[in-house]
Amino acid sequence: MPNILLNKISDMAYKLEELIDIPLLQDLQDKLNVIYSFPSAIIDNDGKILTAVAWQDICTKFHRIHPESEKECIKSDRYILDHIKEAKPAVSYQCPHGLVDNAAPIIIDGKHLGNFFTGQFFLEKPDLDFFRGQARKYNFDEKAYLEAVERVPVWTREKLAQYLDFIKGFIEIIAGIGLKQLKEIESNKALRESEERYRAIVQSTSDWIWEIDEQGKYCYCSESIENILGYSVEEIIGKSPFDLMPPEESERVGAVFQGIVARKERIVDLENWNLHKDGHKVCLLTNGIPVLNESSKLIGYRGADKDISERKNANEVLLKALEKAEESDRLKSAFLANMSHEIRTPMNGILGFTELLKVPD
Repeated sequence: MPNILLNKISDMAYKLEELIDIPLLQDLQDKLNVIYSFPSAIIDNDGKILTAVAWQDICTKFHRIHPESEKECIKSDRYILDHIKEAKPAVSYQCPHGLVDNAAPIIIDGKHLGNFFTGQFFLEKPDLDFFRGQARKYNFDEKAYLEAVERVPVWTREKLAQYLDFIKGFIEIIAGIGLKQLKEIESNKALRESEERYRAIVQSTSDWIWEIDEQGKYCYCSESIENILGYSVEEIIGKSPFDLMPPEESERVGAVFQGIVARKERIVDLENWNLHKDGHKVCLLTNGIPVLNESSKLIGYRGADKDISERKNANEVLLKALEKAEESDRLKSAFLANMSHEIRTPMNGILGFTELLKVPD
């Protein structure tokens, strides 16, 4: 079975261990091994062993330990890595020690992220004389080494073909799990980025951003509320927008809002007066959009309120000034009209008297 030499790096941003359920797959491999000896492992392209079961002592306690015999193991590793793209569904290789290894690539979203290995078995009964020679060559404890050889399973080529067909399906399951997890990660990443952008916008605006739920209560509120109405976010959550309005305004705006809700319409430039925490009135300009679920049922509104009190107050001052000016013009016109009348009346008297003084021709 390959070792940490497997160090090809995938160009995917995620590692295999981030996309698969390692404890679940380890449990499945353990259970398969209970049914029938099934040496297997999942190893990523950095050579990290993610799962492993039934590795044979002949490899782990002998061949991989001795520096000279390990060189022969590495030949197997390199061959598999160099030919992994030719896997149909796996690459098989008989190492110089006589054991067979198989590797099938794990490909998720078109990226090769690791390999599923099965191996450390013989395809025919081992030649014990050969392994006695190996024991002498590498100075292994012959008795312990031959006992390890005897424990290595012997598979027929037919059984190997059956196992490789099973492995193909097993890898498809792994790839499916990985692809699902990849989509969830990417979706969550996109959501986080969207939330971060939204949060940055909310924090940079002086408008009060809010959301009300299906019951008409605030379920989200930006911190701008404190500058606008003097309340903390905690004080607003759970309240109704109409809780913040004077009674007469609550009744007026409530009637308008009921119609908007009934038609599932947007809230567009709805002016409404609210009471600041300290008691004075604040005029808000409300805009919002309906929030619908998958069944198009209205489950709330999201929107923003802008404090237009200064503008509203300025308009009222201007209107009063215009009214005063108009009243002044009216009084001025009336005064001039009256003066004109007063002037004309005496003059008419004078003209009449003059006529009487005229000497007849």
